Amino acid sequence: MYRSRYKRNNFYNIKKEGNNNTIDLIYDIDLGPKSRIKKIVFLGDKIFKDSKLRSIITSEESRPWKFISQKKYLNEKIIQLDVRLLEQFYKNTGYYEVSVFPSNVNYTESDDFILTYNISQARMKAILQ
Repeated sequence: MYRSRYKRNNFYNIKKEGNNNTIDLIYDIDLGPKSRIKKIVFLGDKIFKDSKLRSIITSEESRPWKFISQKKYLNEKIIQLDVRLLEQFYKNTGYYEVSVFPSNVNYTESDDFILTYNISQARMKAILQ
């Protein structure tokens, strides 16, 4: 239960220590660093360049010059928003049967994450003349 509260605030590397031998429970929680997005990858049936797709979504890759931005941190609600934005973009460009899945989030050795979106689209529907 306590983990979900910290995940909402971008802390995924939580360590909990406690002493349960007494009636008073004392927990020492080490939040660790906020979990950042190291890289965003797009897989599947994509016809647009990665740079274009990155400009559509809200999440950002962590860079030193983005020290103020909160969009570089891993957040489940923002990932869901990104999926909706990508699907809407494809539909607006004529790909009406598109599915976007945040297929996985990989943890790296440097305590950062690689966020992967898998895009599946059908052929463009004919435009009525």
